[in-house]
Formats: sequence, C-alpha cells, structure tokens
Amino acid sequence: MSSSTSTASLDVAGQSIANDITLNGHGTGGNGGTAGALTNSSVTAPTLIGAVTLATDSDVGGGNNFTLAGVVSGSLANTQLTKVGSGTVSLAGANT
Repeated sequence: MSSSTSTASLDVAGQSIANDITLNGHGTGGNGGTAGALTNSSVTAPTLIGAVTLATDSDVGGGNNFTLAGVVSGSLANTQLTKVGSGTVSLAGANT
C-alpha cells in the first residue's frame, strides 16, 4: 500500500500500478494547489487499478491525465475527492 501525507504528493510518473493507495490531504500545493495528493508528471496516461481510500478530503490531478480504475472510497463519512490542475482524471471503478 502506498500513501501520502497532507502536504505530500504521490507522483505515478506515467506508470500504471495495481497497489492500493491511501490519500490524506491536498498534496504539495496545499488546498487550492495544482498538483494534488496524487498526480502524474508524465505525458503517458497511466491506469491505477488498486483501491483508492480517502483518509481525509483529498485532491488529485495535475497537468497530465490518468485513470483511477479501482474503487475510490472515503474512510470517513462525507469524505470528498477534488480534481485539481489542467489534466483529466477519469474514474472507471464502482466508487463509493
């Protein structure tokens, strides 16, 4: 399992991965930033097929595209996922 803290970003760098991921916060740009806690710095658009758990409200995105194909769910009631940056984030799983 990979995870990020509230002020860090996990950059998948164009690599498709199957690991489960736990996100916690807004990433290196902070609330309103452009990178998010999960980002892709590569022009290659990867697919993440593992589950994504939101430990707290979390941002994903950045300047490049990627797909979250696993289930995206919050560990707390009303946990929110926010897309930031100019890239496209596609949700392909059965999200809860």
